[in-house]
Amino acid sequence: MIIVGLGNPGPKYAHHRHNIGSVFVDSLLSPTDSWREDTRSRSQTVEHTGTTYLRLLTYMNESGIAVGSYMKKHSFSPTSLIVVHDDLDFPVGQWKLSLGKGPPLHGGLLSIEEHLKTKEFWRLRIGVDARDPENRIPGIDYVLQNFVGDELARISREFPAMNEALDELRKRG
Repeated sequence: MIIVGLGNPGPKYAHHRHNIGSVFVDSLLSPTDSWREDTRSRSQTVEHTGTTYLRLLTYMNESGIAVGSYMKKHSFSPTSLIVVHDDLDFPVGQWKLSLGKGPPLHGGLLSIEEHLKTKEFWRLRIGVDARDPENRIPGIDYVLQNFVGDELARISREFPAMNEALDELRKRG
């Protein structure tokens, strides 16, 4: 199994809503785990408890370049891939694990689908929407803003349940 946390690289983007996938993956690893650079696929990897974790060094809308290259190099099947990402279809704190379904306008997912030539991979969709319904800013601008108030804490409280869902998926093979 391979788990990819989507986000943009670098400290400038670390606290953006768009980076919740990377934040979640980092929460699964121990402090003794160290990322190894894979220059060919423009990513970093960690092997931990029988799972490969992938951190992309590409920007969100180019995620498919890194994921596609890594999957091809290591002969992973798309159904062994779990992509963890932000989702504006869910409010902050809600999440869903689904196969082949996700938001229609997510640039990172569209890039991965294009490079893998399939939508049939797992997605851990993490809700990041806390916009005011009376004054909704466009999603593309919203996800590039930092979390505010207790938003990240509300999402983080769900991390153990998300990890349990991933463990169940791993057990099924």
